[in-house]
Amino acid sequence: MTEENKERMISEKQKLRKIYLKRTSAGDPDPSGNAGPDREDLSRRITARLLVLKEWQDAESVFCYVGTDRELDTAGILEAALQEGKRLAVPKINGKGIMTAREIFSLKELSPGHMGILEPSDTAPVLAGEELSLVIVPGLAFDPEGFRLGYGGGYYDRYLKGLSSCTIGLCREACLCSRLPRESHDIHVRMVLTEARTLCIGS
Repeated sequence: MTEENKERMISEKQKLRKIYLKRTSAGDPDPSGNAGPDREDLSRRITARLLVLKEWQDAESVFCYVGTDRELDTAGILEAALQEGKRLAVPKINGKGIMTAREIFSLKELSPGHMGILEPSDTAPVLAGEELSLVIVPGLAFDPEGFRLGYGGGYYDRYLKGLSSCTIGLCREACLCSRLPRESHDIHVRMVLTEARTLCIGS
């Protein structure tokens, strides 16, 4: 990719981030102008769709992000993993662009960390990539081929590289894009869940 194309790609992604950040704001209407469901309702519906998947039911271990106010609420997913006896890991930021999966046994173990996001302590055990059955991936937007638009930190692009786990992206239907810009280092997920549908992409 030439330097000019790279700058164009960065600019396009920045413009898309502004669009989808607005769509994830509380009370923002859907693309047709109608008032959409709120974050809690969307989160419940997507969680319910996830918990009946064979990929979830077969998973012995789950790595799932802790949703912020601008993301879908993943508390129901985290609690379900613990209640069902799955090994549960959540992200821990260890430096610029570096993230590890740390095992927790209760949501009470989480406290504000990087950028105020709830994280486990530095002493929480690390789960290696090969120990993870299922990885739940955040994103501002996804497309039907499983590519995602993140927040620009590159944490998940680095983490997902070479990972053999099943990966599932969670996304509002209003943030499902027909096609997102992509670079050679971008990794697609194997499934995308919205409140309305389940998209299976494959490996």
